[in-house]
Amino acid sequence: MKRNCLTELKMELVMQDGRNVGFNKASILQGIIMEIVDGHFAEKMHQQGLKPYSQYVRREDDKNIWHINAFSDDANEYLIEKMLEEEFTDITFKHDDISGKIVNKECHSIDKSELINDFYSKDSSNIIKIEFITPTSFKTNGRYFFFPDVRLIFQSLMKKYDSCDDSVAMYSEDTLEQLINCTEIIGYNIRSTSYELEGVKIPAFMGNIKIKIKGAQTMVNYANLLLRFGEYSGVGIKCAIGMGGIKIINDKKVNK
Repeated sequence: MKRNCLTELKMELVMQDGRNVGFNKASILQGIIMEIVDGHFAEKMHQQGLKPYSQYVRREDDKNIWHINAFSDDANEYLIEKMLEEEFTDITFKHDDISGKIVNKECHSIDKSELINDFYSKDSSNIIKIEFITPTSFKTNGRYFFFPDVRLIFQSLMKKYDSCDDSVAMYSEDTLEQLINCTEIIGYNIRSTSYELEGVKIPAFMGNIKIKIKGAQTMVNYANLLLRFGEYSGVGIKCAIGMGGIKIINDKKVNK
């Protein structure tokens, strides 16, 4: 696999008893990941704060689809390549004593430079719809914050980008303030939910918001870059165990 790539791997899960696999089962799938990857990588992931991958599972077209996204060279090499091996076809939810099979794998990658090139060369849309497709939450001042706050969204994405790429620094308070000052939420359809993890219910939200960036084109492109990266990194907390999955829709270009 090429270096410096963002990768999405989608796998269809068919369970032995035909059951649906809900988003809360992603924490079990995270355990499966740690069992099959290289021991050094697994140990590194246990110790590392921000993980260089995200993953979640959800129902799509009446199928259980497991998404694994990698945004560092290590995650591509030790995680995605391992999952793509032909012999990786069986999974077991030990807690439920249920087995399943992976019946299809689809993988695609883009070079990170594509995001940077678009930042410099394209006039991206300043109207962006963000779909929060799995429960999303933030942790601030020691407390959960479960509403789509613009500051927390972009701050999370900046820090996740910097955690996997030391060639460019995305995060700065000045840039974050500029981005916040020129961004507004112009529509939303949000509901509260929770994510169950080891008997604890983490308060979260799902749904969508529509934002408008009113600043210069440079700031519009910067927001688009971060959000496109977010489709791989997830946003907020616990993205490696099934939370914070997002999809982006660019609606249109409008006059500022």
